[in-house]
Amino acid sequence: MDTNLGEVVLVQDINPGVSANYISFEPAPLDPDLPYSPPPEQFPDDSFPRSLVEFNDKLYFSANNGENGTELYVSDGTTVGTELLVDINPDADEYGYSYGSYPYDFVEFNGKLYFGANNQETGTELYVSDGTSEGTELLVDIYPGENNYGVNSSSPSNFVEFNDKLYFSANNGENGNELYVTDGTAEGTQLVSDLRPGEDNYGNVNGAYPSDLVEFNDKLYFTANNGENGNELYVSDGTGSGTKLLVDLRTGEDIFGNTYGSYPGNFLEFNGKLYFSANNGENGGELYVTDGTAGGTELLVDIYPGENNYGNINGSDPSNLVEFNDKIYFSASNEENGVELFVSDGTAEGTQVVADINLNKDSSGFSYGSSPSDLVVFNDKLYFTANDGENGGELYVSDGTAVGTQLVADLYPGLSNYSSPNSSSPSGLTVVGDELFFSADNGETGTELFKLTLDTDSYGVDI
Repeated sequence: MDTNLGEVVLVQDINPGVSANYISFEPAPLDPDLPYSPPPEQFPDDSFPRSLVEFNDKLYFSANNGENGTELYVSDGTTVGTELLVDINPDADEYGYSYGSYPYDFVEFNGKLYFGANNQETGTELYVSDGTSEGTELLVDIYPGENNYGVNSSSPSNFVEFNDKLYFSANNGENGNELYVTDGTAEGTQLVSDLRPGEDNYGNVNGAYPSDLVEFNDKLYFTANNGENGNELYVSDGTGSGTKLLVDLRTGEDIFGNTYGSYPGNFLEFNGKLYFSANNGENGGELYVTDGTAGGTELLVDIYPGENNYGNINGSDPSNLVEFNDKIYFSASNEENGVELFVSDGTAEGTQVVADINLNKDSSGFSYGSSPSDLVVFNDKLYFTANDGENGGELYVSDGTAVGTQLVADLYPGLSNYSSPNSSSPSGLTVVGDELFFSADNGETGTELFKLTLDTDSYGVDI
């Protein structure tokens, strides 16, 4: 077992202070035989760092300092170097609370950072930044005007670079949420394809809602719903005529006449093929593979076969797929282990559980599972969040073996008011240089920005 796991430190308490606990009653302990304490009178405020991304050797993310609302931040990994980059939406409500622009889905493209944000005047639209306050601006208002509820929003999301352009989903108000493309200019931002034209029975514009966009074999793959096949796997060469349904993995309709969908997602390219999760209606949510053709798209392995006690089909629901040590690691569930860390070499026989981190079972004998999430490769190891049932949801590391899978640090030790383990709940794990950044709650500062550094000569907080 590795004993040199580095040091986890708070980068900055972006939103210091406390807020009153307005719980009007004192709930009873879940188990009177376990330690219990009443809820505290005050809670630490949170900045809730989200959408963490590396750009120009720095960390960019959204956060709320309690004064400006949720806005765009930047950090070089030090306390003094962590600051609000720009207040895109400085407006406040009638009570004086800042609205915030809520920037999200940051992606680097052509040396700039693209994302969605809301400046209160144009709604949630496409923004671009060169990493400076002066160089952060609205790129284009895809859905201008107002509706009965206020300013319209195109809500761009699911960004991916493909063929030297940036593809994403957005809603222009006329075609619904569909596939868009931009070359980084307002003039070069346009609809690619209206996969689901027309209106629904209530007069609302239909949308295919493209999601999980990924480049593979010089084409763009994603999930969408054309209204006839449900949410299925699509492929595109970047043009409207070259965008089409690849394969319908789950045909038929439910008792209400709604078309089934297999809901492909969690795409990962590995060894010349594309791996993903999907549900064909017979095996539940399981691991699939495709070579990019309809005939070459198939179920790889049924990790959790059979049905549950209610007659519902079991599904392992693979998620968080990441390549590490020439294999695929992911979170999935089986009957014996619950939701745990799995590994696959790309074959059914080579797909198995790595480690059973949470051995606890409920009163019916079902395994809880540690629910690994936010998997990321850092310093030639795999880092993720998991809950072993004793330390709560905390930061874990693995070398790909059971014995090499261990807790990095219990940032929020002790028991909650209900006698269950506290959880710091690390999320958004993002590598910048030789440091791993994430959002977590240590119980003292609220949910703030933390980092793991492996250079013991330099760790600590710079003042």
